[in-house]
Amino acid sequence: MADPVDNGEFVKRGATVAPPGAEPLTSDEQRRVMSSSRLTVKLMVLVALVTSVMGAMVFVLVDRIFDELTPSIHHDLEWKARHAVSELTGRAELGVAANDRQAIEAAAAELASDRDVVAIRVTNDAGTLYEFGKPPAEWTRGLDTIPRLIERAELFIASGPVVIEGLSIGQVALVVSKRRLEAGIQLRRDVLFAAALGGGLALLLALGFVQYDISPLIRLTTEAFRKLERTTHAALESARIKSEFLANMSHEIRTPMNGIMGVTRLALGIPMEPKLRRYLEVIDTSSRGLLTIINDVLDFSKMESGKYEIRPREFSPRELVAESIAMFSQRASERGLAVDYRLTPEIPNELVGDPDRIKQILVNLIGNAVKFTEIGEVTVDAKLTGNNDRWLLQFDVRDTGPGIAEGAQAELFHAFTQVDGSSQRQHGGTGLGLAIAKRLAELMGGDVWLKSELGHGSEFSFNVEVLRAKRATSPVPSSDRDEVVDAQRAHRTERPLLVVDDNEINRFVAVEHLTRMGYRAVTVTGGEEAVTATFSGQYAAILMDCQMPGMDGYSATREIRRREQGSTRHIPIIAVTAHALDGEKAHVLAAGMDDYVAKPFTPAILERTLQRWIGKPKALPAPPAQPVAAAPVSVRAASPDLDSNVECSPKLLELFTRIAPEQLEELRGRIAARDGESARAQAHKLKGGLYAVGAHPLASFVEDQRAAIAKGEWNSVEANLIEIERRFAAVIKTLSAQLPANDAHSAASGDS
Repeated sequence: MADPVDNGEFVKRGATVAPPGAEPLTSDEQRRVMSSSRLTVKLMVLVALVTSVMGAMVFVLVDRIFDELTPSIHHDLEWKARHAVSELTGRAELGVAANDRQAIEAAAAELASDRDVVAIRVTNDAGTLYEFGKPPAEWTRGLDTIPRLIERAELFIASGPVVIEGLSIGQVALVVSKRRLEAGIQLRRDVLFAAALGGGLALLLALGFVQYDISPLIRLTTEAFRKLERTTHAALESARIKSEFLANMSHEIRTPMNGIMGVTRLALGIPMEPKLRRYLEVIDTSSRGLLTIINDVLDFSKMESGKYEIRPREFSPRELVAESIAMFSQRASERGLAVDYRLTPEIPNELVGDPDRIKQILVNLIGNAVKFTEIGEVTVDAKLTGNNDRWLLQFDVRDTGPGIAEGAQAELFHAFTQVDGSSQRQHGGTGLGLAIAKRLAELMGGDVWLKSELGHGSEFSFNVEVLRAKRATSPVPSSDRDEVVDAQRAHRTERPLLVVDDNEINRFVAVEHLTRMGYRAVTVTGGEEAVTATFSGQYAAILMDCQMPGMDGYSATREIRRREQGSTRHIPIIAVTAHALDGEKAHVLAAGMDDYVAKPFTPAILERTLQRWIGKPKALPAPPAQPVAAAPVSVRAASPDLDSNVECSPKLLELFTRIAPEQLEELRGRIAARDGESARAQAHKLKGGLYAVGAHPLASFVEDQRAAIAKGEWNSVEANLIEIERRFAAVIKTLSAQLPANDAHSAASGDS
């Protein structure tokens, strides 16, 4: 490599002087150095041309600006004259009627302070009531002769009558000066003159600067720059080849590793001897550890070679955090650690960023926290800061681990660095995770930092730039996803679920489904009871009906979230709603709920949703099989409102045939009384029971009447009530036929 050029060396008479040990310049480089004079001339011509073009652009731009501004100022002054008269006549009418000069002066105070208004006069039949400024000569001939607007060379004169109940009781006149318009014209001349003068001086100074300052520097730096170009190119090429080699090797190693892991997992699914299974499990564990190291090296090499790309798209912050934590729930449970998270209310349902890269950073920090924490908990907090110009999504990962010494904290974010050698041997790893996390955060416009003290745990934080999504979309994961989010805490499935619903039929159906799935359930009938139960017991999750009398599901959820603030607690709340529209999704999420299931839901949908938030139930004894009273298809087909594929237990049929007629009777009374709110609530109850027994068409028809009640279309509702009663009687008759004799007799008696 050539030595740097010594400051004492310079070019004499066009010859290049090389330092000792430097490589001689080629003939082509000699010609480039000799052409420095021609380069100086070209640069001077270029500077002159650029200065001239910029001066011309300034002239044209200033001229166009003032061409646009002058008519606007003229129109503004004319509008001010007209508008001010109209405004003052309205404000001063009481003062004119009462000959109250103080009232008129107060009404005209704002106009009198306007620099464009130079004179005001208010008169009535008795004479002048108020005068401000020096009036023009036209006012001396009487206000009656002045039309509504007069334009003079320097003034706008406007007048108007003061009218009360159609009777003119006085007149208002004012004068608006055109000084601002004249000042603009003069400013135009001054700016153009200053621009011309400044352009000429700038051209002279630029040419002098090129001749006496730039030209010598060109001659002195040409030689050193050419040789530096050669050495720099060689160094960059060497670094590029090394990074590409590392990236390619990491990729080539990862491909067979995926094959090894895939075949190992397939083999683990085959029955085999315990000893052989242990061997395969060691291979699988080692392969996953090696793949993690390879991925770290691959990411690091991509960043070094500048090939790492950020791909922003819409994502749900809540889902991202829940999925990240779920990855460590089992490991944390095995170690006796609690892992939880909190999101502040200002975080919207959706943001725009790169969720994969954000999740990569968050998973790395949570994984480190779980790995180095022996006793206690790991908590993730998320918040949104900034404004419309720049939003930052920040995550704080706190643990109760051993902490990190202050002297070692600065080194943690360097590549291939861990706290010390002993930790590397005890916990393993490449020392690349935090270095990659920091570079990823910087690529997304943020940073990573650390707060820690020995013996008091650590708090790793990072933030990234995000955008607010243009449209509000639901962060609820699709019910068709194969991969679901497991428990935020592994021990949650040991707790019962809280079912909140004011409808006895709906509560029974929910508990029946949950019991068959292996979950335990506790029921309450309203929002206030739900809030009380939530903080007096321990529940895995809450199934919350949205529409209930008194405190509804939305209000109950908001109250629960309010009480959770300031703690690490966050109980999953799943809305149970009959509305599957996008607006309803946004509504339940805005209230603080985590997910939703739409009525009528199948047991499979409910089970997938629960597993997404609390995991599969612990191994429990299977509940005793209940006889299912599924009538033959021909029997159910007798009523077109019943779905022949829906099976109902005898208990549910007995409950529905006993309670639903009472609900219909109550609905009839509410409609007769034209009690809109109560009628809609009662129709909601009846609709829930109809969905439970598979009478979906009739339930939808009842929902249509709820909408009609909300619009006040009572005549239509009363006419359709007859149709509801007719179809309801057919449903009851068909379902009663499926009951045992005693229950059917009781249902028939109740219906009569």
